[in-house]
Amino acid sequence: MINLKENPGFIIPDSPGNYRNWHDFFQGSKRGELTTIILIESVLQREFAGDWIDEVENYYQSGKTGEWDHVFLSGIINRN
Repeated sequence: MINLKENPGFIIPDSPGNYRNWHDFFQGSKRGELTTIILIESVLQREFAGDWIDEVENYYQSGKTGEWDHVFLSGIINRN
């Protein structure tokens, strides 16, 4: 399980401060798609031939990601 957390006090869309947050990385079709690929592939390491994790399930702020526009992280994602 991967749980993507925002800094305390984060409120969509008016977050306090000028820090990067996960919500920003999911905005827009290209950014959402690239964030999806980076999160899945960096964790699953599909090219690695040794023993590794078989699947991952993603959460955002302790809740399942569900179906979001341009972000494909819902459900269990298998390495194969």
